[in-house]
Amino acid sequence: MSKISIARFRTTIRRIASEAIASGERRLVLIAGRESLRYGCLAVRIYCKLVRRKVSLLYSADTDQTGALMGLDYVKDELKNLVYLDALSLDESDLALGGTWDLLLVDFSKQFRANDLGRLTETVRGGGIIVFCIPPIDEWLSTLTPFERKLISKPYTEDDVKHLFKRRFISKILKHPGVWLIDLEKGVVHGEVVKVVEHAPVRFTVDMYGIPLTEDQLRTIEVFQKLLEAKGRSCLLVVADRGRGKSAAIGLGLAWYTKKLLDKGKSRFILLTAPELANVRTLIEFLVKGLDILRIGYSTRELGGVIRRIEAGGVEITYTQPVIAAKSRVAVKVVDEAAGIPIPLLLGILRSSRVSVFSSTIHGYEGAGRGFSVRFMKALKEDPTLNVEYVRLETPIRYPKDDPVEKWLYDTLLLDAEPDRIEGEPTPELISYKRIGKEDLSRDEDLLRSLYGIYVLAHYRNRPNDLAILLDAPHHSARALIYDGKVIVSLWVAEEGGLTFTSREDMLREAESSGHVIPSRIALHCGIVDFFKLKGLRIVRIATHPSFTGRGFGSKALNMLESESIGTYHWVGASFGASEELVRFWLRNGYIPLHLSPSINPVSGEYSLIVVKPLTEDAYRYVAQANIEFRLRLIESLYDVYSKLELSIARLLLSIGLGGMRVELTQSQEARVREYSRGILSYEASCDSVKALAKLHFISKPEDRIKLEEYEEELMIAKLFMGMDWESIRRILKIDKPLDCMRRIVGRMVERYLDGSS
Repeated sequence: MSKISIARFRTTIRRIASEAIASGERRLVLIAGRESLRYGCLAVRIYCKLVRRKVSLLYSADTDQTGALMGLDYVKDELKNLVYLDALSLDESDLALGGTWDLLLVDFSKQFRANDLGRLTETVRGGGIIVFCIPPIDEWLSTLTPFERKLISKPYTEDDVKHLFKRRFISKILKHPGVWLIDLEKGVVHGEVVKVVEHAPVRFTVDMYGIPLTEDQLRTIEVFQKLLEAKGRSCLLVVADRGRGKSAAIGLGLAWYTKKLLDKGKSRFILLTAPELANVRTLIEFLVKGLDILRIGYSTRELGGVIRRIEAGGVEITYTQPVIAAKSRVAVKVVDEAAGIPIPLLLGILRSSRVSVFSSTIHGYEGAGRGFSVRFMKALKEDPTLNVEYVRLETPIRYPKDDPVEKWLYDTLLLDAEPDRIEGEPTPELISYKRIGKEDLSRDEDLLRSLYGIYVLAHYRNRPNDLAILLDAPHHSARALIYDGKVIVSLWVAEEGGLTFTSREDMLREAESSGHVIPSRIALHCGIVDFFKLKGLRIVRIATHPSFTGRGFGSKALNMLESESIGTYHWVGASFGASEELVRFWLRNGYIPLHLSPSINPVSGEYSLIVVKPLTEDAYRYVAQANIEFRLRLIESLYDVYSKLELSIARLLLSIGLGGMRVELTQSQEARVREYSRGILSYEASCDSVKALAKLHFISKPEDRIKLEEYEEELMIAKLFMGMDWESIRRILKIDKPLDCMRRIVGRMVERYLDGSS
């Protein structure tokens, strides 16, 4: 039974709702108790009575075992005829993006994820309230949600999850004005009244569409229009915090452009891309609105309930994956949530188009927008042939600036976390290495912000769930290089391995979980099940402060992590998108490639690579065995599974290794490869023997190989393992006479590997 009287509850909610209505800002209330949903519905009823109109409400909760939304029937009965009700399960929270409601009611009793918190909170317009419902706080903080349960990795148990993200969520509610906690069980109301400030209403300009737009949005459309009509290559970079209407503005700009093309009788193919199709939903929604208002007929095609193609006369606007967009030569390309796409792909999109638009969130869960704008703008400025326009949208479209709920959300989820400002020059003797426990992160907000800010700036894709994983996954922890009390390198590591199994079935079950990434891949793809017994550290992320990149601090942090791990762990490893820059970094630091994913990541366009550095004799033996298997598998798969792997990366992966094995040529092959090297036989007559000799080269111990130039090894890989034609090789490697070059290389390898000369 609640210890708060209905009268007191009503008075509190009236005060909260009245503040929101009078200020035009939002307010948030967390209701904790066994009847929290009942009181949540009462809060909605009180709000409706104050505004004296029917309001829009989004309700969200977890589903039960039958797939039904928990509490929905109760909410419908309680709020009948009072609200326009929309309902989404928490698993569908991404569908709320771009939507706007007067009120939000969420039951976090069973499931609680940071991603859902971020997505749903931002859907409420100014003057509305957000109501979260949970069980009694002590009960909630001692019960695992499905999300938390997935964070448990053997040998850890449920007792090792400390619910630190939940505790952070509640502590931030207690610290921020305009955000309230009503504890029904303890009879406590906690909240700070915010002095009502009458905000100047957001100035909306009605443009040609008859749709109210902020001045920021109108300026975005005008710049977009100017670039589309300009000559030469142009790029528009649009950045904003969440909820500023950038996607809507670009969608309307595309509608205007479609009309201009059709008026001139022109056809045009326009590409849209984003990390996921769902990311362009709002853009397409406003594109369609613009076409409707301009009375332009069109047809659409959908995928999973989201429009992915619009055809209007001779104009076709189509969504495609970033990897494809980067390779397609199309005049006009539009990229939404560009921060969620790696910079190399964005540059590919830029270079293969005449006009490109890149829209990105600066602070939000879609990606590291601030890091994107810094690095991408630098690349844009280095192209003298490119006309670049930059627009930043400041005005929120749903609520006023300085909205207290937005401040609370950004603080809770670290959406605005950035690296420290560091003065002075770090020198080795002034740098310290620190192991950071979860309690350290929970207690020291400045340390957490500094550490996490570097992760966010360096990584192209970040989600609030990452913060929850760092705080709550028992096998995850952090390290840092510290200078003058500030973080200059952030390390995020996960403990893996240290397991034995009674059956192969047990091993396969564990391999299917996400907790032991490196041991499971080595067991499944290299056949070394005993690697699971060896405990190691997987580096989830490593990032250097942007002021100190390229100066060896990342390598120093790795070296210190390895030193710390000796005696406790058998190996240190990493899994990452195999760009040439990253592959070189890890190989330079002594890490050995063991596994390459068989498919390309559709967002990054990269294969995922696993590398490991052994720290013990047992680990060395297994890593050497796995690396030989890896090189064999890569050589035999380059013509097929890995045909899209960059030549330079293929060479890097084959250039380093532990151990080797002898590849025997048949008597016929040995005779023919000798005659080929002397110019007696053609390549076509001896290609199998040349390939066998090249295979011998790459499977040998690296220290036993003949020294070849990078382009020479790339030539062999391109022709012998990937089956490229000579003309393609000539163009890609810029070798005038690749046939002659191949014969010279083979001659040298014959002397070394068959004749035994040094």
